[in-house]
Amino acid sequence: MKRMLLRHTKTIFTHHHSPKFTTSAITSPFKRCLTYSSSPAHIHFNKHLTFLAKKKKHSTAIYLFNQIEFNRFITPCIITLTIIITCFCQMGRVSLGFSVFGKIMKHGYHVDTVTLNVLMKGLCVSGNVSKALEFHEEVVSKGFRWNEVSYRILINGLCKDGYVNWAIHMLRMMEKGCFCVKGDVVMYSTVIDCLCRNGFVNEACVFYREMVGNGVCPNGFTYGSLIHGLCGVGRVWEGFELLEWMVRKGLYVSVHLFTVLINGLCKKGMLYEAQGVFDEMVKRGHKPNIVTCTVLMGGYCLNGNVDVARELFDAVVNWGFARDVWTYNILIHGYCKVKRLDDAMRVFNEMHREGLVPNLVTYNSLIDCYCKAGDVWRASELFETMHYSGLTPDIVTCCIILDALCKRQDLKHAIFLFNQLVEKGLEPDVWSYTILINGCCTNQRMDVGESHVHGMFLKRCMLMVLPQII
Repeated sequence: MKRMLLRHTKTIFTHHHSPKFTTSAITSPFKRCLTYSSSPAHIHFNKHLTFLAKKKKHSTAIYLFNQIEFNRFITPCIITLTIIITCFCQMGRVSLGFSVFGKIMKHGYHVDTVTLNVLMKGLCVSGNVSKALEFHEEVVSKGFRWNEVSYRILINGLCKDGYVNWAIHMLRMMEKGCFCVKGDVVMYSTVIDCLCRNGFVNEACVFYREMVGNGVCPNGFTYGSLIHGLCGVGRVWEGFELLEWMVRKGLYVSVHLFTVLINGLCKKGMLYEAQGVFDEMVKRGHKPNIVTCTVLMGGYCLNGNVDVARELFDAVVNWGFARDVWTYNILIHGYCKVKRLDDAMRVFNEMHREGLVPNLVTYNSLIDCYCKAGDVWRASELFETMHYSGLTPDIVTCCIILDALCKRQDLKHAIFLFNQLVEKGLEPDVWSYTILINGCCTNQRMDVGESHVHGMFLKRCMLMVLPQII
């Protein structure tokens, strides 16, 4: 292990980048403190280093350490060196952290899990999980025992880097007594959360049952991850069952969890139940936030109940919340869906008066609605307004306008717009090509597309469309 841990010891600390101030400005006050302070020098110095590290002044802490060591004011102890290792690791300079660890080995200090955990975390955070595993194995092979914190760090690193199967294998090895440490709720919850976030909800449920079977009691975070995962795949009732377990166990149910359930119900069109959860949340003393209100608004808009959504939209202000662009977009889209363009434009103008800047979603909803209503001229006006406000049209905007122009048999303007957007760097997709092909074929003018669209029109179309079909 010593050979591995000392391989970076040739690094010279004084070569590390130093802040732009004089040496005396830093070392003089500390020299006086170390000389006249009644407290031990190491303790006093370590307090200052800890303060700098907590304030994320890592370069300053390292510079100070180098100067103090170079001038031999004190001999650094293991606590001092661990603080410096922490600074290097938090700066992403893990190799230099191992160099400092080499000094610990050289001085013959007793190495504890605190120092090793700092290095382990440094490797995981910097994305070197494979090296973290090697480090783990080598330390274990020398008879050293890692603790629960160590395995929490390693399992979290494995999950974040996409090695969730390795994390599961490690936990199962723990249950077999291979590492002298048992898996705890934090380790299991980390794996379950990772599985849910990546769409492996069935696997997460299986692992949850395995966790309970091993005598590990789930906490609020465990249930929250599972509820979020289940609602995300439409299994809302299973999410409710877990919520009931939380209530029975006296666990805190956050506004975020209520919002997740409301969102799941709204997506399934179960507005009565969603409103019931909302009312239950308020009854329990939880104050809904802007996200909860916007999610419920979205549910009503999705089902065409725009007037109820408007009531909720107005109530948000009375509850003391500031409505954001997302809230306005939900209501605008709702009005557009039921073809109430005048109401949508009133909300759009109200948005401007509130000082909010409409985004692409706002403009795309309105442009799409005008195009479907056959008012391409008003849609073009909005398109120009969007352009002058500094927003760059995306492929969705392009497809909306192209489709409207092709349906009006206005191929000339459709092709002109297509070429203009390509010239500005917009990358056409399968949908945009399909709209143009359909427009040219419907109007029996494929010759227009082939001769006027930039590049080899048909060839590019086929290259885009064929892979999607295959």
